[in-house]
Amino acid sequence: MYGEKEINAHYMLRYGLTKELFEIFRKLKFRGIEIPLTMIRSFHLYIRPLVNANMENEERVSDLQARHGLYTMTDIQTKLVRYPKVKSNFAQDSSRKMITMPARLVSFAIDQFSDTPILLIITTEKERQDLQNMVLPAHIEVFDYPNEVKKVEVPPDTLARYKKRAERRLYKVRKHRVFGSSTFKVWFMRQLVHGLKVITLLDDLLQKKPIRTMIDHVEIVNPGTTLALLAHKYNLTFVNAPLMLITDRSLLPTRAHHYIAWGRNYYHWFMERGIPASKIKILGNLNFEYEIKNQIPTWDKKKLCQYLSIPPDHLVVTFTTQPYENSVNSTVMNWIKQATSSLPITFLIKPHPNDRFSYSPYQTNPLIRKIPEELTLYDVLNSSDILLTISSNTAIEAALFRLGILVLQPPLAYHYESNNNSFNQHLVHAQAGIPIYSGVELEEELGKLSRDSEYKQKLIQQGRMFLRNTLLSSESTSKQIRRWIESL
Repeated sequence: MYGEKEINAHYMLRYGLTKELFEIFRKLKFRGIEIPLTMIRSFHLYIRPLVNANMENEERVSDLQARHGLYTMTDIQTKLVRYPKVKSNFAQDSSRKMITMPARLVSFAIDQFSDTPILLIITTEKERQDLQNMVLPAHIEVFDYPNEVKKVEVPPDTLARYKKRAERRLYKVRKHRVFGSSTFKVWFMRQLVHGLKVITLLDDLLQKKPIRTMIDHVEIVNPGTTLALLAHKYNLTFVNAPLMLITDRSLLPTRAHHYIAWGRNYYHWFMERGIPASKIKILGNLNFEYEIKNQIPTWDKKKLCQYLSIPPDHLVVTFTTQPYENSVNSTVMNWIKQATSSLPITFLIKPHPNDRFSYSPYQTNPLIRKIPEELTLYDVLNSSDILLTISSNTAIEAALFRLGILVLQPPLAYHYESNNNSFNQHLVHAQAGIPIYSGVELEEELGKLSRDSEYKQKLIQQGRMFLRNTLLSSESTSKQIRRWIESL
């Protein structure tokens, strides 16, 4: 669904090399934690040129596969997971009641935990800014991870000792095709120092604060990576609760004790990664609940049409973009331009915040409009008839607003981060809407939708069925998750 079960060349290279990193440098432990395990995201960025250069090298891919026995995503999880030994059982301490969670979940913390001590962990500048003007209750504390890790000073003798150990290990693998290079040595030594700081900071945090449960939306980056490891060291609970759509590169290997699945689709996808059903709980998505609460629409189709002088008989079709290569969004815009030549439709463009493609040349067409900045996403969805997207979260939100969905499937070239498996077809596999593979198909489908109200209603119902399989929304997600966390 969100990536195939079998390993392709990209994942074989990515995780075959990761397995070698973990195993070759496994003896570099600090406070019981294997330091290389904390480097995974940085390592994946480091090996990007190497992976890209060897995608067509069948001999090298086959060699890695034969040596490591990685054939499925479950194999990756099973063979790369690696846990530290339990040092202390902090769970036995009844005074430990604090829950950590990402600072972006501040509304959830305030709304659902009136007296439970909460530690909000800042990891981004946006989270920092969002909290600046908030007056938090006394039981909610803030931990600014990026700023705190900068303050950590590793004792010189400790640093010298670990650098010496690393030097010895690097010498032993000096003929390794990756780890034997001088550039890798520079990278590894820098990451070694950072790993020592991260482990020091977070290990001290767990010893000083009465934390019992940790919630994070991603494990592949710190602090999530190291907190999950430390949770096993101290027998505490770590919960993986994705807030945005994720695929394998953002999950594996995972060490969480529990997983919050949005709905049945994610439940089965987690299981295909070797995660036991007993660890997965279908509870919905906090992000959608609070986005809807915070963005109550103030616009509808009538108001939008009046504001933008859209003919009242037009279908309003919104395209939510994603930060793909310019050629992808150019292809889609040419499809849209083709459809405007013969149909009573006005297209609205909602660019992704990281999309750098210029839509200005297309706005000379009066039937193609860029959405005014004063409109929120939910204002737009509440004012539209149809959503166009490739693989965005907005398809789920469109289904919540009872829009029909057309799933765009333009040619997508391989990309190390954004197109390395079948993730971009997940809306097709989930039957969220009608898949569109060309400008002709887009024009034909929009023509049917503009002429046939029953056909449009069937598309909306298809989206609703997709929603039922994708997102549990029977009652307040926040209340369900709070009750479940309290039961752990």
